Amino acid sequence: MRNSAGSEKKRRRLTQRVQFKFMLAFFTLIAALLAVMDTYPIIASRDLVFSEKRSSLTGQTAVIASSLSSLDTLTGDSVGQVMALLDVSGLERILVTDENARTVYDSASPSAVGQYALLSEIALALGGRSVFWSRFGDGVFTSRAALPVYSGAGLSGAVYICELDTAQAELILSVQSRLWMISLVCLMAAMALTVVFSRALTSRITRLAEAMRVVRGG
Repeated sequence: MRNSAGSEKKRRRLTQRVQFKFMLAFFTLIAALLAVMDTYPIIASRDLVFSEKRSSLTGQTAVIASSLSSLDTLTGDSVGQVMALLDVSGLERILVTDENARTVYDSASPSAVGQYALLSEIALALGGRSVFWSRFGDGVFTSRAALPVYSGAGLSGAVYICELDTAQAELILSVQSRLWMISLVCLMAAMALTVVFSRALTSRITRLAEAMRVVRGG
């Protein structure tokens, strides 16, 4: 009687141990799969927006720099007239400096005219480099671009633009929220199916293991 009770207890423990390992392995696999399905579309969408921003902002910066290159010297009045003709809209800030990084035009802060523009993008542009930078965070895409401005006499200044895009950021956040909700539902369903299948599978495995133990014991 005691041997029968002990054998049943061992069998129950074996069943529980096998069932737990099966559930853990299956749950880990499903969680990893859902994590990939959640992150990949968001990363791909974000990279696509970054690529679009690079093309758009560098193109707009190049147009402004090309238009300003016709000026012998960059002054507030001459740059203002060029900007009025270009009618550039949808940008958070347009900043134009002379070759000494002194601001001659600032759409966001007209009072800054005459002051030095202490921006790393301006410094790089005055060094002859093309600059683009973009990040996604706090519910907004923040993108910046800068280019040197050349005239007949050589380097005459730099142009810098900044854009804040909340519309596309909200769209990506909305898609991310829906993916998380779908993943949560799928995860709960997977857990329920795991319990059902693990019980059916482990019961067969433990019966087989018990039979093998009896055979080994003669």
